[in-house]
Amino acid sequence: MTWNCVLPKETLEGYRKAANATQEEMAHHMHLPLRTYEDLVTGKTQMRPVHSRAAEGALLFLARKRDDTRFLPPHLVDLLDDLAAARQKAVKLSREEAFASRWRMAKIVGVYKVDGTPVSVSERPLGEAIRLIAEGTVGHRTGRAQVFTEEGEGLLNYMDCVAVLKQYGQRL
Repeated sequence: MTWNCVLPKETLEGYRKAANATQEEMAHHMHLPLRTYEDLVTGKTQMRPVHSRAAEGALLFLARKRDDTRFLPPHLVDLLDDLAAARQKAVKLSREEAFASRWRMAKIVGVYKVDGTPVSVSERPLGEAIRLIAEGTVGHRTGRAQVFTEEGEGLLNYMDCVAVLKQYGQRL
């Protein structure tokens, strides 16, 4: 799929209906005023590539929120599959490597506030990031969090963090 294509207005409404979303909800997740969304649907405002990308982003957000990807168009399902494969290639750190690297800077991804907005946790030592995740103190759905070193090397999920904390405890 080319990234500068424009969705027909009918496709925009079709995507919304397939996602079982209201116009208000779709506009909100596209970061548009409702009036602008309505103008796109009626043709009063011409669809541009930025609107198409916003619609795709809204669909991805709705899929995550509803834990259901069945309504996503095939090109977005392919994108998700590609991203999942890329994440699988991330090198996991052993407990010993994580402990030895505890002073390296790290970032935590996959942590959310209760309202669903992501929490950005970075510029923390790896040891502190492991402790934050294992103790569940960084945010909602901490069990889905992952820790990377700032250089993008290594990966620890929630269970890895719990195991490292159990093994090394206060020495982290």
